[in-house]
Amino acid sequence: MSQITVKTCAACTNDIALNEKCLICMLCKEKYHSLCVGSEIASLNKDQIKSWQCPSCASKRPKGDNSNTPVRTATNEKVTVRKQRGNNVAPTAAASAAPNCAASAVAGPTCNLCMTKEELTAIIRKELQDSLCVQIKTSIKDCIATQLREITSEMNDIKESIKFSSDKFEEFKSEVISFKKNVQIIQKENENLRCTVSSLQQRVNQLEQLSRASNLEIQCVPEFKAENPSNIVQQLSKVIDCEVQDKDLVFCSRIAKANPQSSRPRSLLVKFQNQRQRDAYLTAATKFNKEHPTDKLNTSHLGIANEKNTAVYVVEHLTPEIKSLHAATRQKAREIGYKFSWVRNGRVFIRKNESSEYIYVRDADVLKTLGN
Repeated sequence: MSQITVKTCAACTNDIALNEKCLICMLCKEKYHSLCVGSEIASLNKDQIKSWQCPSCASKRPKGDNSNTPVRTATNEKVTVRKQRGNNVAPTAAASAAPNCAASAVAGPTCNLCMTKEELTAIIRKELQDSLCVQIKTSIKDCIATQLREITSEMNDIKESIKFSSDKFEEFKSEVISFKKNVQIIQKENENLRCTVSSLQQRVNQLEQLSRASNLEIQCVPEFKAENPSNIVQQLSKVIDCEVQDKDLVFCSRIAKANPQSSRPRSLLVKFQNQRQRDAYLTAATKFNKEHPTDKLNTSHLGIANEKNTAVYVVEHLTPEIKSLHAATRQKAREIGYKFSWVRNGRVFIRKNESSEYIYVRDADVLKTLGN
């Protein structure tokens, strides 16, 4: 055996690497891998290696004693699968190719056990395809499994979120139902309270008006700096034929305007000793106006000289609420064609004509029903 440069094995047609031990036929000088011819170099001595003949040359010699030459057996029990250098051939393909090549070298080109390069390529391609298919399937399964785990996790999160939202919605729904019931209760209580407040307001107005039972209000009397309100009341009492003394008056003074922007003078508030005196004074003023329809109470009766006489009114001292109701009643009477509207003892009345019944206007709701 000698060290040579890179050569090709005559059996498997693969390159023999540098410094790799091989057998050289003494006749044809062809090189062989020891495994390709079924011989172990370690088991041969120097003489055997020098006189070694390849199976092809040995088959051409006459029959004789050739026991010194190792011959490959028919079976592949001693054949070792050899990896080809520089190739990624699968072990199964290499193991199948090695004995065929050896058999070809022994039996010649007519051996049925030999495998062509195309067949070997097809087998390798098939093995690679199968291996790739397995790897691809495994990769796809792993990828799908990973994606499914992520999707499952996301679906679980969505389910939990939906469940949480559903629970919150049910809780909110229960609260809304409870609030609705409470609102209905509150509305009912509010309605009752409104009725109670309205009733109490009417009672308060009545009590306030009752406290003014002895009061009169004289309107549209011109103001003077040095005037004496008591003298004006007494002067007017003489005109209406209801004489009043100072002792009959408890209080007499000007009162503030309900509307500061009004051009009318401030009214005179007169408080009598009792309601009987107040009623007598009011009745006398009303009677005077009826008896003198063309010359009703005016500034001339009070001795006030003006270019134009101004009417003077003697009315009850009403609360602000009753005054507003009386004004609304007069406005409503003009709209629907009612002829009379008046106040008696703090109560507002309305009448369509002389032959019709009077209507007691308790509040603004009564006015809404008129004319329908």
